[in-house]
Amino acid sequence: NVAIVGMYALALRMSGSRPGSILASATYSLSSAALLYAQMPLAAGFALAPWAFLSAIRLLDAPSVFRSALLGLAAGAFIASTTPGYAYVVTLALFVFVVAHLIQGAADSPARQSFRNAMAFVGRRSAYLALSAGLALMLTAYYFAGLMLGTVPLLPEPGAASALERAGDLPSLVDAVALRLPDGSAAPGALVF
Repeated sequence: NVAIVGMYALALRMSGSRPGSILASATYSLSSAALLYAQMPLAAGFALAPWAFLSAIRLLDAPSVFRSALLGLAAGAFIASTTPGYAYVVTLALFVFVVAHLIQGAADSPARQSFRNAMAFVGRRSAYLALSAGLALMLTAYYFAGLMLGTVPLLPEPGAASALERAGDLPSLVDAVALRLPDGSAAPGALVF
């Protein structure tokens, strides 16, 4: 199972404890049963999320183009395989995790006592993170285009026959931001320009 191996590797990297990693991977993978029952796309993203976090840790610990590409592939696969809401929440959590890791790394090392050295540490890793983000964006551009055009719905509707059928009933990302209804009219309380 992709979720079991991913969470085991992530927990082992973060804690170093094999028994703790086994417990973490078992708990994480067994908790996905409710997701599988509810929605398959959510479960696919659930299985790939640990790989994105693991790739981020590996990149931040020892930056390289290869590790940057791995993070971009992991993040792109995660975003393209799950629902927009879950992708947003986990990507936001990944962003907070990366920023916290950068701050901790810049502050912890004795060789980085000066502000200039700390900024060089953050800047080098940020360049590799930007490369990863660009690759993930290229891999998921069709997905974001579908969100913008309304062919991929923001929220899944249980019982609908297909994504295209749901897309006709739900607002696209552009409509949601502009507070417009799918028929083009303004939603109640929306500012009309």
